[in-house]
Amino acid sequence: MIKKRPLLWVVFFLIAYILVVLTFISSSKIVPEEYSQKSLLIVDYWESHSLIQSGFIPSFIQDNKVMPYLSHPPLAYYFLYGFNKLFGFKSYYVLNGLLVAISAFFVYLTICLLTLKKAKSEPSFYAWLGMIIYLSSYPILRFQFFNFHPDIFVLPFLIISQYLFLKLLMKERYRSVKYLSLIGLFLALLSYSSWFGAVFNFIIILIAIINLRKGYKLVSYIILASTITLTLTMLIYGQYSFYGGWKNVIFYFKDAYWRESPFYGHLRQTSIQIFIQIIKSLGILLFALLTLFILSVIAKKRKFLFTKNGYRYIVLSISPVFIYSILLIHYFQNTFVSLYFTAPLAISIVIWLEKLFRFENTNYTVLKIVGLIVLSNLSLFLLI
Repeated sequence: MIKKRPLLWVVFFLIAYILVVLTFISSSKIVPEEYSQKSLLIVDYWESHSLIQSGFIPSFIQDNKVMPYLSHPPLAYYFLYGFNKLFGFKSYYVLNGLLVAISAFFVYLTICLLTLKKAKSEPSFYAWLGMIIYLSSYPILRFQFFNFHPDIFVLPFLIISQYLFLKLLMKERYRSVKYLSLIGLFLALLSYSSWFGAVFNFIIILIAIINLRKGYKLVSYIILASTITLTLTMLIYGQYSFYGGWKNVIFYFKDAYWRESPFYGHLRQTSIQIFIQIIKSLGILLFALLTLFILSVIAKKRKFLFTKNGYRYIVLSISPVFIYSILLIHYFQNTFVSLYFTAPLAISIVIWLEKLFRFENTNYTVLKIVGLIVLSNLSLFLLI
């Protein structure tokens, strides 16, 4: 059965996983971060004053005053409000579970793509391992399940966009209306959920421009990403200006960016804090990847080179995060930013394992390595 319908078994596993985690959350005493509580305050305000009457502006009550919250695009808050309204939930845990499952599903598909497996008809041992590493990682369990924020909400759209664009490049379906429509849809969802969308769109434009020397196959994606970025940025600005006036919104955006930019504050102290947060959250995955890298260097029979598609994925997944971290370096002190590295690290680890151990007769060594990674991540989550 698993050989005939491999994706169905992935879905069953994800449903079971989400139910287990939600059961754990119901008895957990982990306190959500302040930004998550603000998300619930925004939804509560819309519940009591209606979304339409508030002008579709994220707002909350503080000291008996209505406070607009314009720091992020509004889709994440709309989605949480609509989801809870439709299903009668009062929190964001079920929605987060759904978002994690979608992300994990496309992590599985991405690994199948990179290992040249047909996901619909071929079960992938390494894709299963990568998905399990992703789901058991400390950032997913600690930050994505227990907190809600536009830059957390956006993760599934980011992973799906990376998968779709990588698949487009690999299959060279540049004139496909299906790919153009799907990539356009998820770039739009990205851009209306988080400012990270604009950075990712810039990477798409940059890749397309670099490929112009090979022809004009990706010109449509330059136009697409540029149009989505400009249109949705103006839409967000127009929405917020309607509430607070166009000058006030410009000053608000300017002040908000300045506080998070590299032109403000102590960069050395901020950099140290970011480094500590990354090591604390991703240290296990980074150590595993470093160990595999050293093994590939010192073991003569285990040397390998990344393929062109591997490098494409690294560019798509890592470069927008680095650009975002430079533009908003103080913002990157937030603990949840480690989520942006989680999927690329999980995927890189299993791709490395697949390259290093593909000629062995047994998967026992690989299972031991992955088991150690998973147990280490779960121990970190339960002990901290």
